[in-house]
Amino acid sequence: MLKMTKSCFLVISFFKFPIVFAGVILTTFHALENLGCYRNIPSQHVFETDGVASVAICASKCTSNVSCLGILYSPEDNVCIGCSVLITVNDSNTYSFMSLESQVSISMTENLPDYLRKGDECQSNANCIEEFTYCIDGFCNCLPEYSFDPVTGFCTPNCTVYGSTYIAHPGHYFQGESIDVSNQKTARDCITWCTNTDTCRGCNHSPTYDTGGWCSMQTSTPRTLPGDFNESGSNFTYYLRNCA
Repeated sequence: MLKMTKSCFLVISFFKFPIVFAGVILTTFHALENLGCYRNIPSQHVFETDGVASVAICASKCTSNVSCLGILYSPEDNVCIGCSVLITVNDSNTYSFMSLESQVSISMTENLPDYLRKGDECQSNANCIEEFTYCIDGFCNCLPEYSFDPVTGFCTPNCTVYGSTYIAHPGHYFQGESIDVSNQKTARDCITWCTNTDTCRGCNHSPTYDTGGWCSMQTSTPRTLPGDFNESGSNFTYYLRNCA
């Protein structure tokens, strides 16, 4: 059983022993007490990504990056940080470790937030056989131009009624036609704000672009304005709203 500290982040450092878990080849992650990197020192980070659905996906991001020595993962707001250093952390300003275990048992669907749609697990686009789908963060989901319709079970360019679930597209920003912006919202707050706004079709969020968490809502979509959908720095994730 894993025990969390009072901090919202857990740190996992790893030794490189390849294993196959949930259909994905991952490095074995061993938890080391009191080791990690500082949350408020970006120079110690290989990456910081919002909208990561589980600790398993966070671990796979680290495994594929030779500079990443361990991860910080927050199941509360789905932020994944890859550490370029592993140092002793005993300061109250750090987000530190998980209790000592010989090996961390993780699931591809663990801690999946209720606002994100879970597709079939995948390793590459070849695993996603439904039309207008691709493999993103370990799951088959709709392309950025499409929403998922739970009634038909397929991806669609338009919804008659929009619902409260979203597809996350990490590392992307949609300029679109903005309804409103805020610099004081977590990813969940941003999603809730969009869901409660009838004309909102999707939103951008970054935990680091502004001090309180940047959120912008759009009334257009990457299908209507494809030129406004681009890769982005500043740890942005674009969330496209699905059908009800």
